[in-house]
Amino acid sequence: MLSTIFCFFFCSFKGFLLFLYMMFEFNYFLRILFYAVYLRFMRTRLPFFDTFTTYDICTTNDLDFLLHMNNSRYLRALDFNRIWFWVTSGKLCNSIIYEARQFKGSIVLSASTIRYRKPITFLQPYKIDLKVLYWDDRSMYAEQSFTTLHDGFVRAIALTKQTSVGPSMSELVERVLGESVTSPLPTAELVKWMETNELSSKKLRALDKDQYALQPFKAADRIFGKINTSPCACLNESICSCPDREK
Repeated sequence: MLSTIFCFFFCSFKGFLLFLYMMFEFNYFLRILFYAVYLRFMRTRLPFFDTFTTYDICTTNDLDFLLHMNNSRYLRALDFNRIWFWVTSGKLCNSIIYEARQFKGSIVLSASTIRYRKPITFLQPYKIDLKVLYWDDRSMYAEQSFTTLHDGFVRAIALTKQTSVGPSMSELVERVLGESVTSPLPTAELVKWMETNELSSKKLRALDKDQYALQPFKAADRIFGKINTSPCACLNESICSCPDREK
């Protein structure tokens, strides 16, 4: 009787785990849970300006059909590396994440660019190095690189921009370090990357502005039918000065 009950609960538990793996990115949440438990009892703060390193290995979950690490898994690994940095870096007990939440804010990834140099293959251990490059009142910029341990080769490298939603990023850094600190000067590579992001933002803002301007016309289209919104729209068909209009 006891063996039957044990078998029932054991099979139910296995089925529940299978359901979680099928319906959710279970390993992701399991790893986040491990971070939360470990950091709950961790009292040592890690240097903010030094190179920040985490270690990992390419498993079957990371492989694509070419039997090397899937491109999207690099971005996922960078995410874990940044989370570890945000919750452990600084001189004081509280992390930047904690300080941001004190202001009812958060920190989000607003831009990233990665360059792949050489694939990471099955069971290859590697490390991810994070180096803070620069910050301003709104965002912090960092460089993250993948390096395989057996040969020290940089397999991929990324530039990332983390933006503070709510409090000033400069203020968060000061609160965590316990002193007023000046940001390092951005590298030439980072300056060009920031310029690229700004050009992209201007283009998207212009598109958003155009879409917003057309909203009244789109609403009228649904009610009254198609409205001519071209620069040479003719309100009176009998009097039209459009140079390219067919007579």
